[in-house]
Amino acid sequence: MRGKGQNSRAHLRICDAYGNRKEMVALEQNFYELGADRTRRGEVGYLHLEGSGIEPRHARLMKHPSSEKWSVVSLVSSGSKLGKHDLSRDEAVPLTDGTELWLGNNLLQLLDLNKSVTKAAVMPELSDIELMMNEALLDYEDRRRDLFDGDDAQREALLSAELDRLLSEELDLAGKPDMIATINRYCKEALRRPLISACLMSGTRGDIELTFSQLNAEQRARSIELCEELASEIGLDMEFHSTAEDLQKLHARFDDAYRTVSGMIGETFKLVLIRDAVREKVMGLFFRLGPIQFLCDIDVISEIMVCGAERIFVEKGNQMFETGLTFASEGELFTVAARIAGRDGKQLTEGSPMADARLPDGSRANIVASPTALSGISLTIRKFGKGHWTVSDLRKNRAMSLPMERFLEACVKSRKNIIISGGTGSGKTTLLNALSMFVPENERIVTIEDTSELRLLNRNLVTLESRRANMDGRGEISIRDLVRNALRMRPDRIVVGECRGGETLDMLQAMNTGHSGSMTTAHANSPHDLILRLETMVLQSGEELPIHAIRQQISAAIDVIVQVRKTKSMDPNAPRHATQRTIVEVAEMGEFDPDTGEIPVNPIFEVADSSGLLRFAIAGYIPSFFEELEASDLIKIDGFFDTEEVPANAA
Repeated sequence: MRGKGQNSRAHLRICDAYGNRKEMVALEQNFYELGADRTRRGEVGYLHLEGSGIEPRHARLMKHPSSEKWSVVSLVSSGSKLGKHDLSRDEAVPLTDGTELWLGNNLLQLLDLNKSVTKAAVMPELSDIELMMNEALLDYEDRRRDLFDGDDAQREALLSAELDRLLSEELDLAGKPDMIATINRYCKEALRRPLISACLMSGTRGDIELTFSQLNAEQRARSIELCEELASEIGLDMEFHSTAEDLQKLHARFDDAYRTVSGMIGETFKLVLIRDAVREKVMGLFFRLGPIQFLCDIDVISEIMVCGAERIFVEKGNQMFETGLTFASEGELFTVAARIAGRDGKQLTEGSPMADARLPDGSRANIVASPTALSGISLTIRKFGKGHWTVSDLRKNRAMSLPMERFLEACVKSRKNIIISGGTGSGKTTLLNALSMFVPENERIVTIEDTSELRLLNRNLVTLESRRANMDGRGEISIRDLVRNALRMRPDRIVVGECRGGETLDMLQAMNTGHSGSMTTAHANSPHDLILRLETMVLQSGEELPIHAIRQQISAAIDVIVQVRKTKSMDPNAPRHATQRTIVEVAEMGEFDPDTGEIPVNPIFEVADSSGLLRFAIAGYIPSFFEELEASDLIKIDGFFDTEEVPANAA
């Protein structure tokens, strides 16, 4: 029997009519109302149920403080059943562990920490065991605080030993002859996860390190062999560009493939695989980031998007797709989100449900919890590669042509003010970081960001980061505060990660007052849209400036606009729907015309579409400062036109 502490929580397992779990809810309150009222979704003490036969106020769950026992009260005259007994309206009936409670076509079960999930639950899943094991370890740590006074290594050893004990009890029950179907259900999930990992790693080198695995070398080799057999049965291609298709095949064909190979797996080895999968998941929740940790470990994944416990998406190679991975519950997802926020000293509360934070590897995380996020916690992680992309690297990946590379290098070295414009995820920060590498070592750079993303290599570098107000509304340091302060730090250049508000005015003034060669980014769909966007952001500063004065500032401050966008891939061997990040236009900002009140934008380079083939092209305009670049021996007129109208894949 598992020990149970006074603060341990019961859980309510919510399934569809076939016993497939939809949700697991930790019962933290003493009173709950259950029903189908969408307007109350997310309300404390209200559990929203979907499906047929559910009324807005269908039933109540109540825990008796003295006995710690639960009872259920039906609020409707029909559509509520406990076991085989129909519940009458307003009838209070004790709800015991594992008893089947039917509300409409929803099957609900109360599960307790000191009871076997395998024994109590209808059609239990591996994630049910993992969730309850996690809760049991939390309970154990709470009850035995006297043991946990050492370092993380001691804590890990104690929790690992307790988990092994709990797993032995659970799997002893699951290993009985009448539990074959349950064991196969557990084992199937244990093998599905490494296959998802393999699909996501397709086209890369290496393997995901299983931090808490206890498989020996022989067992590890057999596990890999089984995954290879399953991949062959499913027909996975395992190529870099086939990830989305492979995941679709995996989700559609895995059950049939497992039935084919399951006869070759001994029952003892199935229990070994199950034990190892649970260990990795549960210990990962305590010490890492649970089911998304290995996504963070895959270098080619650039973005991780969690939309509630049941949906995890990733971006790999400019393609976005659903992984099929899940958190066992919203509580499990909240634990991971709160841990990420806590690393930056932030808390997720009902009054402060949003947070920006950084992971130890520098990746940026954004969290939105309830009540703001209505369909579950939103967690978005923007990863940054371990390497430093240079402009040459970007050109080799068809993001620009050779003349573009030469011209942009000359612009940075000649201290032209540059603004990079584009949409979310179009590669603005990557390009800004690459261009910054052209800054001479003898110049001092001050970088200013909302969340640190730039990775400049200059030695005379100062990196500043804004800060939100604390819980008391104090301590805020805005981008605008930092831009103003940077002017007193003797910078040769100021690099702002992104202008999105009133700091734009300060940035333009800095560019106009001796800090030439500064760079920043902004969200806009084209160079012409950028001018309007800059005007709007300057007005957000609160300064009452006339439009013509703002446009004069913009025209005088900015020399070059670089427009980036996601386009279809220029790789002739890429799949039809593949995309890439591309510089679609490089333009010079013209002089403000007082007669028309307009600022001309003069394209220098552009991307043209010729019969469905994207091509880098010279637009025909020679920038006004070209002679200056030539005089400084930064560019030659001959080389400037070398690859005019040459297809991008030949550049």
